[in-house]
Amino acid sequence: MEQNSIYHKKPILLKLAISALFLAIAFVLNFFGKYLLFPFTAFLKFDFTIFIIAIIFTYIGWQYGLVVALTFFIIAPAYNELGYSTLSVVGHFVLFVTQISFASLFFLFKKIDYKSRISRKLKFRYWIYPLAIITLTTLLLILLNIFAINPVYFQFFGDTEIKTFKDLAAPKKWESYKNLFFGINNYYLASFALYGVFNFVNLSLNYLFIVLLERKNKITQIFKILHN
Repeated sequence: MEQNSIYHKKPILLKLAISALFLAIAFVLNFFGKYLLFPFTAFLKFDFTIFIIAIIFTYIGWQYGLVVALTFFIIAPAYNELGYSTLSVVGHFVLFVTQISFASLFFLFKKIDYKSRISRKLKFRYWIYPLAIITLTTLLLILLNIFAINPVYFQFFGDTEIKTFKDLAAPKKWESYKNLFFGINNYYLASFALYGVFNFVNLSLNYLFIVLLERKNKITQIFKILHN
């Protein structure tokens, strides 16, 4: 059987059970996370399900992580106040992209670090790896929001004049919305600033949770059952 994680294989039923447990934790974190608003705007919220998916990708297997992320994407809108409305589904889609992108990069760098003797000798990996993971994921989300998500978001709130990001970026149109984006006059710069700051902070907090878990694991062997 092909190895699916950076550690040794465990029976499928055990992996499924642990994945289900992590999924339940993700639902709880997401439910309470709706109260954790980003200080500078009311439509961005911190989410700590991202590190859960990264843990599953790395310690159980990327297939399990993908299934958990998809399951979360399908079910999570059910307990959202907006239900399965366009805005809610789009928001959870962005979260799904965030989870998968961050988890994939974390898994990749972790695998490189695990298999490469040279990498393990480089002390700077302790900060360059997290910086690379967080920055690359943040850049992807900035582009996604600029070119796809923002137009959908404002269309949902009744601005039928906005068809594409170009309509939103028009100076006269952007004048109506710039206060939601630090008051910056340029659409692209404003979006880069807002989503850049938010996602960098959000992903950094998620990475911090991973670091704390892995340090705890060195003492308690939390993940021992997954790679014995």
